[in-house]
Amino acid sequence: MAYSTLAELKLAKWEQILIQLTASTAAPTVVDETVVTAAIVDADAVIDSYLCLRYTVPLTTVPKVINRLSMDIAIYFLYMRGDGAPEAVENKYNDAVKLLDKMASGKVGLGEATLDAEPDTPSHFGQVDLYDDNKFTKNAFGDSD
Repeated sequence: MAYSTLAELKLAKWEQILIQLTASTAAPTVVDETVVTAAIVDADAVIDSYLCLRYTVPLTTVPKVINRLSMDIAIYFLYMRGDGAPEAVENKYNDAVKLLDKMASGKVGLGEATLDAEPDTPSHFGQVDLYDDNKFTKNAFGDSD
């Protein structure tokens, strides 16, 4: 399952840009769905390459943030087929990669996805006997009188 679709890109007001980026001389006013689908597949591969470090991919449910990242990356890839992306599109792409990096490292979550493997967490917290003279003494940290 793709993380975004052509229909979602059109709803996000990208249709005219999609026509400009994909139309052929034979069909100058039509979005080339094959080209857009390929860009989405490539975008999703980038997303999976980051998320696979922490999550099972492909994701079975698509969180809204992943849907947005898929669209932003796909649009960037479509622009890069030509003369390059405008600065705003390039910034969105760079921001997407930074966010994916944070997701992969666990600094930012997805919300709806589950971890492939639970992080190591203790089943209980160790107890410390604060009154054990052998653990905490005046000289325990190298201080001397």
